[in-house]
Amino acid sequence: MFVQEEFNGKTAKERYDQKNPIISVRISAKEKKSLTEAARLSGKSINRLIREGVTLEISKSDSSYHRGFADGYKRARDLYGLKIQCEGCGKDEAIKDEDSKSIILDVLAKACGCYHKDCIPIPDPKRVYFIIEREKMKVYRGKHEG
Repeated sequence: MFVQEEFNGKTAKERYDQKNPIISVRISAKEKKSLTEAARLSGKSINRLIREGVTLEISKSDSSYHRGFADGYKRARDLYGLKIQCEGCGKDEAIKDEDSKSIILDVLAKACGCYHKDCIPIPDPKRVYFIIEREKMKVYRGKHEG
């Protein structure tokens, strides 16, 4: 007769079951046949196939989450971010730099033009220009040094 020894009040089987809980699912006979065939063809156990499938689904879910987060962040930036249109070429440029945003607010009332560096028309020494570069703006007063 086999006698199980107790360790901290639990048998070896109880400790094993606690670390490796049992889950039970019902599948159709057709699904079981497919699963058994997949295990045979891959040389893996059914348990291993299920664990790999769960890991794959978690990975897909994780990357979907990150992709969704990045898309949502871009949409919010597009909706609520500060964009300036270049008067030379008409392209929008998103302004992210906080110092640049402050500059824009300080001189907005002065009806300044916004340009990419290469789009500035003949500079007027009496005018203030916004130069849009790499998601930042620089202010040039008077003549612009290209």
